[in-house]
Amino acid sequence: MRQLRKGLVLGVLVVIAWPCPAWAQAAGQGGPLPDAVTVLNLLRGLPKGRLGQGWNSQAVAVALRPAGVPVVIGAVVPEVRSNEVIVTLPAAADGATVLQLSRDLNLEGQTLYTSALLGQRVVRFRIPDQRSIETVLQQIAADTRVLVAQPHYVYVPSQGAAKSLPAPPQYAPDKLHLTEAHKVAQGKRVKIAIIDSQIDTSHPAFAGAITETFDALGEARSEPELHGTAIAAIVGARSGFKGIAPAANVLGIRAFSSSGQGSAQSYTLAILKALDWAVANGARVINMSFAGPEDPLLGKAIEAADAQGVVIIAAAGNGGPTAKAAYPAAFPSVIAVTATDSADETYKDANRGPYIAVAAPGVDIIAAAPKGAFDISSGTSLAAAHISGIAALMLEKNPTLTSKEVREILSKSAHKLNGKSAEELGAGIADAAAAVSAVK
Repeated sequence: MRQLRKGLVLGVLVVIAWPCPAWAQAAGQGGPLPDAVTVLNLLRGLPKGRLGQGWNSQAVAVALRPAGVPVVIGAVVPEVRSNEVIVTLPAAADGATVLQLSRDLNLEGQTLYTSALLGQRVVRFRIPDQRSIETVLQQIAADTRVLVAQPHYVYVPSQGAAKSLPAPPQYAPDKLHLTEAHKVAQGKRVKIAIIDSQIDTSHPAFAGAITETFDALGEARSEPELHGTAIAAIVGARSGFKGIAPAANVLGIRAFSSSGQGSAQSYTLAILKALDWAVANGARVINMSFAGPEDPLLGKAIEAADAQGVVIIAAAGNGGPTAKAAYPAAFPSVIAVTATDSADETYKDANRGPYIAVAAPGVDIIAAAPKGAFDISSGTSLAAAHISGIAALMLEKNPTLTSKEVREILSKSAHKLNGKSAEELGAGIADAAAAVSAVK
């Protein structure tokens, strides 16, 4: 019996690590093979004790954290998924390493994913007992196989309630001097990724602007949602509604879902997958109109994307003047955007802080809504979308611009307001025409 169990373990691990077309064809005739995490959990259910004999750490190469590299532990905050943690391992870690880790720490694997931006294996574990997230993270911290261990953070869109409107009057294009900017650039040949909720790609305002889509949630598609549709329209609408970069190619990424229950939400792993896909598919600008806690994994992924020439723009957050810094906006390589109204006053619910780079219209903004409608809403989400569009105009004029150069030009060309601090409005209110003109 022991020999049979040993053969089963080794045989399944071979399937995990080296799938081949012949096995895939056989699976098609007799039903699909189970995914890697399902197999790992089946193996975890085998009796403990003697299972380790025959393929322990002496028989299986276990990827270890490089010497001198400390494990990164994410802070436990209220905005997390209950009973879940995210762990990353060196890229060389295989299914056997994950299985050993799950058994050693008494965790259940939910997702096994390789991030191109991080260059690491990412595992989502469920805590099957009454241990707290803090306790599990402390146990993981001592394990030399682990690079990062953190809660599974939750993010929400940075947008307030919306009201339906029959027609789309807009004040933002005039505030941004968009007509003058469009005489120079309209975002041609620039890909802008929108990481958000489901976009209504059939809305007449888009008229072909959304060229590619991706579902980072990996679940059945829901109905189009307001937030993603509005953000995409502000960035790249082409018909009957003035988008900031109407000639750009919009990549629509579904990473948020309300699932019919309250506001839309997303979480670390979905956003990480969205970032990987966006960069792999040529996005030069990534719009992140959402906010949440400081997330070590997303910080590392954003830093890697920035190093590859991607400009990342995020909403400063709608927590109010006394709220703590919101992420991803507060990461150093992200351009954080706050919101102003038609009178150039700061949005009352906008976050403040030294991480804010620039402001843009974000109060009572008209944008596309599902089923061919238009809605009015407010929030730093909408302001971020305006800046993402302006960045695309700048990149059309000079595709070699780095995110640092985009930030500097936006800041220097922004309209300064007397009596407004940098922590309130950053460098001031963006001017699309001045920014495009300043690009060399």
